[in-house]
Amino acid sequence: MGNHQTHGLQPQVVTSLKKETGFTNGEISDLYRQFRMDNKDLYMTVNQINDMYKGVFPHGNPEQFGERVFATFDKRSKGKVDFHEFLSILSIQLKGNVKSKYEWVFDVIDFKKTGNARRDDVLHVITVSSSFLPISFRIADCLLAQYNHNR
Repeated sequence: MGNHQTHGLQPQVVTSLKKETGFTNGEISDLYRQFRMDNKDLYMTVNQINDMYKGVFPHGNPEQFGERVFATFDKRSKGKVDFHEFLSILSIQLKGNVKSKYEWVFDVIDFKKTGNARRDDVLHVITVSSSFLPISFRIADCLLAQYNHNR
């Protein structure tokens, strides 16, 4: 486990995060340290997500994609994301099972939170990210069919 200190996080919070996310004490410590360095006020905003995606997707439409991803982090619609919210989604992306990852992708696609994903929604996500993902319309249909089958 190592002797990692999580400066600013109470031990009971670390224990809870460990249980909820599957991250180790060391991983939580490292992620918290980086989160604090990147977010001086301990909150992440949509602009920070967009800036991150601009680096990853220099020729796409990172703002529209970033807004969708940010909405999955910002479950309470506060316009900002704290470390707990950030770590919860990150754990799905990095440690989640296939079903939880499909559910996260569905949340990105279902930006308006209607509970339904339409082909147009899937195609919109693909369109705004097309510069970095060589994906076809058939793959969009396959993804949608797979998710709807698993629901």
